[in-house]
Amino acid sequence: MSRKILIFGKGFVGTRLKEALDCDASAKKIYSYKEAQEEIKRFNPKIVINCIGHTGSNVDECEQDKEKTLCANAFVPLI
Repeated sequence: MSRKILIFGKGFVGTRLKEALDCDASAKKIYSYKEAQEEIKRFNPKIVINCIGHTGSNVDECEQDKEKTLCANAFVPLI
């Protein structure tokens, strides 16, 4: 297993990348810089790939849950 790579997110893309790269993946919900730092410290990777995102089952679902969509798709990548 490659301990040099850490994937954030265990959705469809995160799971597929984890399998393809044979690396660690974190399912922890990230809401702050501190939480991201804690996971990075725990796994100690050289590379971090962010696969956290919210797509919903369709665009309407994202529009109905704007807070979750903005947090996962805009704020978490900034962290």
